[in-house]
Amino acid sequence: VRDATATALTELGYRVVEAQSGEEAVSVFSAQADAIRGVVLDLIMPGMSARDVYRSLRACSPDVRVLVVTGSTMSDEIEALVGLGVRASLEKPFDRVQIARAVHRLLQS
Repeated sequence: VRDATATALTELGYRVVEAQSGEEAVSVFSAQADAIRGVVLDLIMPGMSARDVYRSLRACSPDVRVLVVTGSTMSDEIEALVGLGVRASLEKPFDRVQIARAVHRLLQS
């Protein structure tokens, strides 16, 4: 899913930086926070919970824009993330048009 999403967004003209785990996402974001306008974060990922990743991203940049994607029915976790400030969510499976619209809205928010 990460590869397909990155490919679709790259083909649409976005510059995409990928991370394979929560820890890597935090490390990459910390090093490039000024250049990153938005983050697409999977609800379930290796290493760290989405909530912990989001908190770490906010510690680097309080105004970070995050879109959470999920194939899970963990609505309580999504609601908790929205309560913490996550701006949007998108349910898997999604297509190229849906992710493009979601990212566009995220960056415009």
